[in-house]
Amino acid sequence: MADHLPLPAPFTLTGNKRRPPSPQTSEGYVFDARRQARNLRGVLEGLESGVPGLFAPASDGDLAEDDGIDASELGRIVLKITGESPFTNSGLGAWDQNMVQLGFTNDKAFYALSDQGSRAFFRSMVDDYNADPDGFTTEKASWLDALNNIANVELYDREDRMAPDLVFPVDEEVTVVDVSIWPTSVASRSVEKIAKERLVEVVSLVEAAADRRVQVLIADAEDPDRIFLRAQVDARTLDAILDHPLVERVRGPLTVEVRAEDIASAPRPTQTIAPAGAPIGIIDDLVVDANPWMKGVVEKRRNFPNDEAFGNATTHGTNVAAIAAWGRVADLLAGTVGRAPHPIYAARVAHANAAGKAEIVDGPARQVEDAMRWLHAEGARVVVFAFTQDYPDNGALTAELSAVVDSLANELGLVVVVSAGNLRSLPDGTHWKTDYPHYLAEDYSRVAAPGTAALALTVGSVAHSDAPDVARFPRAVAITRTGQAAPFSRTGPTSSGRQKPEFSGHGGSWAWNHDTDDVLVNDTNTATLSLSPARGGRLFSAVAGTSFAAPHVAHEVAKIATRYPAAGANLLRALTALSAQPQRMAVVQHGAYGVPRAENVLESGGNRAILVHEGSIPGNSYQVIELPVPDEFTDGSWKRELRVALAFNPAVRRSRRDYIACRLKVSFVRNKTRDEIEDIYREQATVAERENGAVSFDLPSGHDRPTMDPGTNSVRLDTVICRTFRTNGNADAWNVDDQNYFLIVEHSYSPWTDGQKRLHPTQEYGLAVEFLAHGQPQLDLHALTEARLVAFARTRRRARS
Repeated sequence: MADHLPLPAPFTLTGNKRRPPSPQTSEGYVFDARRQARNLRGVLEGLESGVPGLFAPASDGDLAEDDGIDASELGRIVLKITGESPFTNSGLGAWDQNMVQLGFTNDKAFYALSDQGSRAFFRSMVDDYNADPDGFTTEKASWLDALNNIANVELYDREDRMAPDLVFPVDEEVTVVDVSIWPTSVASRSVEKIAKERLVEVVSLVEAAADRRVQVLIADAEDPDRIFLRAQVDARTLDAILDHPLVERVRGPLTVEVRAEDIASAPRPTQTIAPAGAPIGIIDDLVVDANPWMKGVVEKRRNFPNDEAFGNATTHGTNVAAIAAWGRVADLLAGTVGRAPHPIYAARVAHANAAGKAEIVDGPARQVEDAMRWLHAEGARVVVFAFTQDYPDNGALTAELSAVVDSLANELGLVVVVSAGNLRSLPDGTHWKTDYPHYLAEDYSRVAAPGTAALALTVGSVAHSDAPDVARFPRAVAITRTGQAAPFSRTGPTSSGRQKPEFSGHGGSWAWNHDTDDVLVNDTNTATLSLSPARGGRLFSAVAGTSFAAPHVAHEVAKIATRYPAAGANLLRALTALSAQPQRMAVVQHGAYGVPRAENVLESGGNRAILVHEGSIPGNSYQVIELPVPDEFTDGSWKRELRVALAFNPAVRRSRRDYIACRLKVSFVRNKTRDEIEDIYREQATVAERENGAVSFDLPSGHDRPTMDPGTNSVRLDTVICRTFRTNGNADAWNVDDQNYFLIVEHSYSPWTDGQKRLHPTQEYGLAVEFLAHGQPQLDLHALTEARLVAFARTRRRARS
C-alpha cells in the first residue's frame, strides 16, 4: 500500500468561454411591457388596500384619514421585492437614495428598507410606466431593468421576523430573546458605521422600556455581516422589536436537547488509554473526563466567555467528545480495543438552562468565533459544533451562525463538522411511524442553522440497526430500516438549493413502542452508544440525534488528517467525500454522499488508485488536468468507476443573493488532443466576430464528455462535489483507443460587485480522483497509474528540450 499519487500540474485557460447571448424570445414567449405594467400597478394597489397610504407622498396624509392612518406616520418599512430572475443590478437601492438595500437571496428576492418618500417615488415610477409602457424611459437603465423584472412586492412584517421557537412572555413575565439586525455588508461604504448606528437604534428601543427588568444583555456590531442583540424583554418591548424595520429575525436562545439512558454494568478499560493522531476540537458543553475511557483524552479545555459563571453541565459535551475521540463507541464494550482515541480540545460555550437543556451562555456567533480561533491556535484542524436551532434555516438571509462558521473555516483553514438538526415534533395529524418518511420531505424538516453553512460538512443521522431490544421492550418495532434516515434527522436540499447534508453518520435512530404508543428514543440497539460523564459508576449511555452523527464523521476526517498531515482543509473535505459510498441525489437528502469510511482513502494500492491535487484557479477561467489513465483500466468489459471529488472555500457574504463568492465545476473529457482542448475551452469569439467568419468551438458531448452522477446542475451551488462515472461491463463505455483523458475545472464568479470580485482574484481548491476496478484483483492500478505518470513526465521533458 502507498501514499496517494500527485495529479499532473494543471494548465490554465484564462477568460471564460463566451457563448452567443440568448435571444429575447424563447419557446414563443415575448416580453410584454403592458402586461408587466398592469401587474406592477395591481401589486401596489393590492398592498395599499391592506395598508392605505403606503405609497402616498408624505404630504398626502389625508388620503388615509378614513382608515385612521396617517401616511406620513408609516415611516420606514421593509419591502420584499421578488423578481422573475435575480436582480443583478437592482436599481432600487438608488431611488430617492432612501430605498436602502438590505440583502439579496437565492430565490430572486431583494429586501429593501423604504421610507415614505422612496415608496412614493416607486409608485410614481410605476404610474409613469403604466401610462406608456412601450415609451417609458428613466434616468438610469438599471431602474427600467428592475421594473421589467419585478414579479411581486410584499411587506416584510412581524410574522417574518418571528422565528418558530419564539415564545411570548405572559402576564408580567420577561423572557430572553436573540435579535438579528439586518446586515450592512451589502453596502459599499461605511458599513461598520451603519452597523453600529442600526444596533444603537434597536438598543435604544429596549433601554426605553419602563420595566427595569428589561435590559440589553449583549450588543455586538463588530462584524457588519452579523449584527446581534440579546435582551431580556417584556411583552410590550418584544412587540416593539418585532415591529422595528431594522430587525431581521427574533428567536429564542439556541438550545439542544439530549435524551440518554445510562447503561449499567459497562466494562472499564483493561489497558492504558493513550490518545494519538490528529486532534479534534469540540465546541459544546463541558467535556468531563472522569470516565476511565476518557482519562487523558482531553488535552486542554477553555471556557467562552472566560468570565462567564457557568452553571451545571449537561451530558451533551461528553457524549459528543467521546464519539469524536473513539468513533464507534460500541466497540469499547468488550473492555479492550485495538486503536487509540484522537486527542480532544474542548471549548465550553454552554451549560444547562432551567429546563435542563444545554444552552449557549452568551451570543452564539461571538462565542463560536472565539472558540474556533482558540482551537486553531492549539493545532486542531478538525472541529465539531453539534448545536443547531430547532427549526429550518429559511429566513430572509443565511443565519449568522452559519455565516460565522463559514467565515472562520475559510480564514483558519479548518474542517468544521456540524449537524443537520433534529425534528422535535410533527404537525398535528402526522405520525412518527405511520407517516415516515413522507414528513422528511416537508419544508419544516429542512436543515437547521448552522447546518446550512456552505463550507462546513453537514451531517444527518442514518439508522445503523432496525432491531430494537424486544427483550426489554416487547412491543417495540423499528420506524426505519437500516441505512435509511433516522426519523428525527433534518433533510435537504436547503432553501438555497445546496445538497446538504453532505454526509450521514451513525447518530442512532428511534423505534416505536406500542406499549406506550410513543417513540422509543434510547433503545440501546437502535440508538448509538456514547460515554457518560461516569456519574454513579455508569460508563456508557444510549443517545440518538444528529448531534452524535456529526462527531462520527469528524472522527473519520481526523483519521484522514492523521494519515496525510500536510493536506489542507479542501483536500481533507474532498477525500472525505471520496471515502463515502455515493448515493443518487434525491428529493429528500439526508446524506448526499453517504457515510464516510476513512479506510477507503487512506492508501492507494491494488485495484484502487487515488490521485490528489491542491491548487488555485484564477477567476473566470478554466484549468485542465490530464489524467494518467492506464490502458489496462480502459480495456475489456467489466465494472469500473472513475470518481472525482472537488472541494473549495469561497468567501461568503450574508447579504448577497449568491451567498458564496464563486462556483467551481468539474467535468471529464476524453478522446481529444491537448490542442483541441485548448481550442474548445479558451475564450471564444464574440457574436460579431463569428458573423465576420471567426471560428467557434462547441463543448464536447456524448462519448467524449460522458455523463457523471450527479449532474452539474444538482451540485452547482455546493462547495463539496463528488461525481462518478461508473460502468457495468459496457464495452462502449471505455475505449482503449481514446488515449487522452482530462479533467476540466471551471471557475465562475457569483454576481457580486466588481469591487468584491477584485478582492478574490483566485480560488483555492482540493481535488481527489479515484480509479476503481471491480472484480479485477490482478490489476495493480496504483503501479500502472504511477508508470503512466512517469511516462507523462518524460514526454514533457522531451517537449521542453
